[in-house]
Amino acid sequence: MDTKQLMERLGIARIAWKKDLICFFIPWVAAMLLELILCGVDGTGLSDFWRNFWALVSHPQNIVAFPIRRTLGTVIFVIGLSTMIVGQATLQRNYSGLVLIRKGHRLITHGVYRFIRNPIYLGAIIVFTSLPIYANSRYGMLAMLLMLPLFFVRIRMEEDLLTQHFGREYKLYCERTKRLIPFLF
Repeated sequence: MDTKQLMERLGIARIAWKKDLICFFIPWVAAMLLELILCGVDGTGLSDFWRNFWALVSHPQNIVAFPIRRTLGTVIFVIGLSTMIVGQATLQRNYSGLVLIRKGHRLITHGVYRFIRNPIYLGAIIVFTSLPIYANSRYGMLAMLLMLPLFFVRIRMEEDLLTQHFGREYKLYCERTKRLIPFLF
């Protein structure tokens, strides 16, 4: 089965997987692993993150017992994760971890997409900012900053593909929404 037949079977109209793999996914995984490693080497680590997260969820009255940076990191993590989940849920069938256009793909402009075009990336940036805060890691934060240009490369790839597919409809949508931060950018 060749690539064209495979795309047909999967219901994919357009895909930029090679560029996505080389320009985003591989460098992003490297930067993410670097951040996680540095949070353990430079900071207090993330090994107890989920235990502390569950302790805060199950006993919110104990929030004063946690160090402020761990509480702040956990709250920021929840905000970022929630933003990602809302973005993915709003896209429903249009969501994919790859940069692609499905057959019958619709331009989603409701829900959180009324305000920003990339809530999933905003959520990911928030999540990966929260981890060095939680671990109190300066070098982890620097590694997180390496991810920012990668997210912007990925956003550009998606916007190019959406512009090719939806044309004027997508350009008009871009004029009335912000790229990443509601009402600002």
